[in-house]
Amino acid sequence: MSWHKIETHELMAFYPIQIQIIAVGKLRQSLWQAAAQEYIDRLQRYATVEIREVKDSLGRGKSEKEAMEEEAREISTRLQPQAWKVVLDKNGKKFSSEEFAAIIKEEIENGRRVCQFVIGGPAGLAPSVIKEANLRLSFSEMTFPHEMARVVLLEQLYRAFTILRSEKYHR
Repeated sequence: MSWHKIETHELMAFYPIQIQIIAVGKLRQSLWQAAAQEYIDRLQRYATVEIREVKDSLGRGKSEKEAMEEEAREISTRLQPQAWKVVLDKNGKKFSSEEFAAIIKEEIENGRRVCQFVIGGPAGLAPSVIKEANLRLSFSEMTFPHEMARVVLLEQLYRAFTILRSEKYHR
């Protein structure tokens, strides 16, 4: 029997990966809903994608800290111990699209099957959620609405998989 390094596209074909996005708040505007759905549909070629929304607690008579703690309790019930957990955090690491794809490839090669991405609401994420993360990811020094952050994350995940499959989209 001859052994060879398994290419990433072969890994994805044999070991499907599940992407779960845990997001505080709903996409209320149709433009965000349509953009998110477009990338979810595209991503389905490479992975199972699931969006798990957590109720936004800000503005319900609670301080920002109280709201984040309430959201954190709800987020924690959705986090899986065996999953690779990535939180979107303004103080996180920044990567090029190629570097992000390489990280995903490494997780796949290491046998990871569930990847969870956590997006906070307007108040951000509680420190307890950030501590659970295997990776803190930042898209920019700029602040984005959490709806836009979800769409950007979905697009970058799609781009990462096209990079891993050497498809034309990412150029």
